[in-house]
Amino acid sequence: MKKAFIVIVAILGCVIAAQAKDRVLPGKQIPAQISSFVKKHFRGDKISVVTEDKEWLSSEYKAMLSSGTTIEFDDKFEWTEVDCIRDRVPTSIVPAEIADYIAKHFQGKFPVKIDRDKRKWEVEIDNGTELTFDTSFRLIEIDN
Repeated sequence: MKKAFIVIVAILGCVIAAQAKDRVLPGKQIPAQISSFVKKHFRGDKISVVTEDKEWLSSEYKAMLSSGTTIEFDDKFEWTEVDCIRDRVPTSIVPAEIADYIAKHFQGKFPVKIDRDKRKWEVEIDNGTELTFDTSFRLIEIDN
């Protein structure tokens, strides 16, 4: 009985893995929410490519812009990560509490990468320092 269960779980795992696929979306198939987000927050920048990472029950999207910036979106087209490499993350997507903390404690520095999930926000500033905030925007970790 145990062996049969293990075999079934292994087969199910293979089926799920086979369903997961990455694909490049042609221009006409780029979701409108992604195009709108880029137009609103990255004026003057253009989408180079969008990939869809299709999992068994959901999809994630990654947009690469001509500037080198990458933006990741969840299956509801909400951004989850913005990596501007060395450029400033647009202030329009940085919560005011995080922007105020950086301005107060790291004068002259700015965020180059930001990501968020249900439990925390992580921000990398241009000097390489990484800041982690909880969902109430209280600092919980600094990593130099």
